[in-house]
Amino acid sequence: MKNGFNISGSSETVHEICSVPAEAILSYAVRAEPISLATVSCSVQSIRAGTIRVARDFRFDAELSPTGDGSAPSPIELLLTSLAGCVLFTWVQGCTVKGVTIYKLRIEVQADMPPRTSGASQSTAAPLSGVRYTVSIDGDGSPETVAEIARKVTCFSPTHRSFVERNDPRVRILRDAETRVPKVVDRRPRGAIRSSPGSERAPGAPLSVALDWRYGAHSEASIGHGSNRESQRLTFDVDQPKQLNGLDRAPNPQEYMMAALAAEALGGATPAAEGGAVRRTEPISSMTVRGDVDLRGFFNTGQTDVVKVHNIIYEVTPGGPNVDLESLMATRVAASVTHRTMVTPTAIDVRVVSRGQTIAEFRSDVDSVQRIMASLAPRETFK
Repeated sequence: MKNGFNISGSSETVHEICSVPAEAILSYAVRAEPISLATVSCSVQSIRAGTIRVARDFRFDAELSPTGDGSAPSPIELLLTSLAGCVLFTWVQGCTVKGVTIYKLRIEVQADMPPRTSGASQSTAAPLSGVRYTVSIDGDGSPETVAEIARKVTCFSPTHRSFVERNDPRVRILRDAETRVPKVVDRRPRGAIRSSPGSERAPGAPLSVALDWRYGAHSEASIGHGSNRESQRLTFDVDQPKQLNGLDRAPNPQEYMMAALAAEALGGATPAAEGGAVRRTEPISSMTVRGDVDLRGFFNTGQTDVVKVHNIIYEVTPGGPNVDLESLMATRVAASVTHRTMVTPTAIDVRVVSRGQTIAEFRSDVDSVQRIMASLAPRETFK
């Protein structure tokens, strides 16, 4: 046990998934439902971890402001949280395997909002641009060791790989689902997001999410418009289930990714023309986004080269009859920045600072990942 990470347990997991490949598949799902004009409620669903079901019970809101100025994270901020959380978790694994004791570990992810173009009938989004992150670590590892970990993290972080590699999400319409018009409910976050007064985001300023490592898989995310604590408007936890070395305190990075995609594709409720009351008139009742992670890729067992989150599915529940949901979903995903980012290979600029000194600075893309992976033998990750 080092840095709160159970190495012996991970070794047992590797042997198990090599013997029974079905145990390697982690299936995540998050359901989104509109609760106001600009707010979506996200509910984390149970994880299918191989042949077992892992119960999850987390709820939080997402606000649909593209610039992230509300009292809950925007879908884009949730996607950046997924990247930061997954990279940080992989750093903890890498440091632990290499015998590096972590005293402090922090990652700050930034990205620039893309321009939005409008056509005759819909708006079209571009992917996030200028995606970059800085890892600041205080530990007992040598600069050479820390630089090596930095490059290998870009290969074994599922969300990092999801950014730099292309994804191909599918849409599934639940035709047999009961047609219903749900009530608009005020479903507050389940202790997940803590808000505080923060400064407004300056026009053109990058979106920013910072994570501070606490212990094991647990970290605290801060969303705001600057690097100091006073400017942060939101804080919330990122964790893993106990089956993945976590404390089960909060959603994990992949669940935040599913929430980001579901919330932006769903959108908020539409006001009805009945005395100004807000009532749901949207043709989509709910949106569930599912995605898988194959632990054989994460542990580099040699049985698959798939590390990224894959098999992403938008599962759409109709809100009423006689709706052309295929066309509607095509419009929604075309206008979704998070979706466009996931379907477009997006390079990431990485900077690593150890004890105040920059020791690594490079661009991670498909080619760089392939070069590093080609130099590794099966079952070799950070060793």
